[in-house]
Amino acid sequence: MNRFRFLFTLLLLPLALVACSDNGPERLDPEDYLGDYVLQTINGSALPQTVSLEGVNVQVNMAIASLDHDTDWGLNFEGVVGGTPQEIPFFGSYAISGNKLTLKVMDEDWENVIRTIKGSVQVEAETLTIVYNQYTLVFKRQPLPV
Repeated sequence: MNRFRFLFTLLLLPLALVACSDNGPERLDPEDYLGDYVLQTINGSALPQTVSLEGVNVQVNMAIASLDHDTDWGLNFEGVVGGTPQEIPFFGSYAISGNKLTLKVMDEDWENVIRTIKGSVQVEAETLTIVYNQYTLVFKRQPLPV
């Protein structure tokens, strides 16, 4: 499972959060990004999709990313890695500075940072788009509970 955590975080590596307006990037309000996001497409194709991470084929069946008020984030992954079905949670803390988001992937005991993730993401029309290498992942924000 640790090898898969490493491989999957490679897919999410560079992450930065950018809000778009008529005048270009601006500081984000938490209501612009907090919530749950369900992965809809990889490179424009609906799930399931198979991606190659460091030579390992990973079939992505579902992924849900969450950004919480208390600066915790999580990603629940369901798919097939090397022919074996997997359900793997990723979690950690996040920080926002201006319009940039930094995610820290924590170990299972919340004691050590495994990886820090930064890069480019746009939050627009209730979607979260992550671009990493040849992969474009589009997540759709789910309505907040009333």
